[in-house]
Amino acid sequence: MPKTVCEKVAAVAGAKKKRDNDVTNELIKKVTDHARHCGPSAAAKKFDVSQSQAWKWHEAFKKSDFKIYSTVQKRGRSSVLSEFEQTECLKYIDATRNTFKEQLTSSVVSAAAQGVVMQSGAARLKDNGGTLILGKTWANKFMKRHKMGKYAATTNRTVPSSEIAKQGPPFYKAISDTKVPMSLTFNVDEFFCLLSGSTKRWTWHRCSASRAVPLRETKLGFTMSVLTSADGHLHNMQMIWQGKTERSCAEAVTPDDRIWQCFREDSHFQNAETWSTWMTKFIEVVVEQRKRLDLNVDVPACLIADAAPQHAVTTQQAELLKKHNIYLVQVPDKMTHCFQPADQFIIKTIKEKMTQSFLRYIRVVVAAYGVNKAVCEIYTNCCTHLRKVKYELLRQAISNTPSSVIVKSWEESGILRESFKIATTRDLPFDIFCAEAGEVTVVISDDDERSRRRKKSTLTTRQAPMKKMSMTKNLCQSVLSSLQKTLCLMFPLSS
Repeated sequence: MPKTVCEKVAAVAGAKKKRDNDVTNELIKKVTDHARHCGPSAAAKKFDVSQSQAWKWHEAFKKSDFKIYSTVQKRGRSSVLSEFEQTECLKYIDATRNTFKEQLTSSVVSAAAQGVVMQSGAARLKDNGGTLILGKTWANKFMKRHKMGKYAATTNRTVPSSEIAKQGPPFYKAISDTKVPMSLTFNVDEFFCLLSGSTKRWTWHRCSASRAVPLRETKLGFTMSVLTSADGHLHNMQMIWQGKTERSCAEAVTPDDRIWQCFREDSHFQNAETWSTWMTKFIEVVVEQRKRLDLNVDVPACLIADAAPQHAVTTQQAELLKKHNIYLVQVPDKMTHCFQPADQFIIKTIKEKMTQSFLRYIRVVVAAYGVNKAVCEIYTNCCTHLRKVKYELLRQAISNTPSSVIVKSWEESGILRESFKIATTRDLPFDIFCAEAGEVTVVISDDDERSRRRKKSTLTTRQAPMKKMSMTKNLCQSVLSSLQKTLCLMFPLSS
């Protein structure tokens, strides 16, 4: 009897040959073994594969000297590193994470991988003329591929825009009422720096019970404070070490007078004791600044600081400030991202320069000594070698920080415009957050230097075409001028 339509479709579907998704290494091995003795056609019929596919496997099987041949390829791109290089990278990660209890960022893994590649062939890297780029994206995928996970971000808190707009004018007025010159207006702020990057926010770890490493215990972190003035000068950096004696401080290879070192037994964070030591040094800076500018002792000075608990002024400190004619102005609580100059660009620039230098240091050490010795070189000699490295990285960072960054930070805070009446191109912080109708909530992270205001410049519908026309006009003028110079060189005018 003739088959129905459904039976025909079922017969065709049942007789359909194996698809690529059904092909496995075991099937290829069975087909090639059977084809070796009985021929490809018999093997295709027995294992229900197409004859052309069986012939391809059989020919490839003969070319490989009758070794097991597999055409099943793994999905995705091939690895940019060899198996040996991947093993070396994993050694660095495991030694850092398990032996020395340090967390990792994608920047550190990227630098270590570049150092491993430099051992075998530095010409492969793009910086040396090659095509290999081992950036943060590759490092994230590499760590995710080897079963590492991200550590969650810190919690956020919120400040309403109305409160920012309310606290702005009194803060600026308090500075202008002191009638202090710009050269004697100072700002100080402490910050915690991790050489490997922002491990407090995002980090990678092996999936285990103990995921996070406390910031107090990390060997790549240390606390500093920065003192700048409104005229664009960076006066000093305070480095705080954990230890009982002066031996815990770094032995500077190239000393810098702007770096002050102090120590405390409990931890390397700022407290009332280290703040009191810093206050004594600050008064010396004010006295030297007056002498350098040939100013009278009666000319007042001003110190802008945030409302941190360690900044509480004691009676002795208040008398000392009054004796030297120094005013203390406090930044509104939870608003340092708007009104404190150090939290605009200064701290961010110093951190970025130190991190970039440290990553270059890792790349060079791994390339020179190998993974095992490099990890010991970086982490084992923490009290001596690593502290020297930190001091040198800080010295290079503040030497390469231009005064324009400091001036822009003071402009961004609005102090130059409102307190000193200097025209700037930047708007006030609270002007951005004030809404004409309704309440706007501004998200502030725990890290003040990371949670500074990020202003997005937008063009209106009328400004955008005008800007595009001006750019086109400038481009045409530059092309015409270059063409005119070329013609003059090719066809000089006869005198």
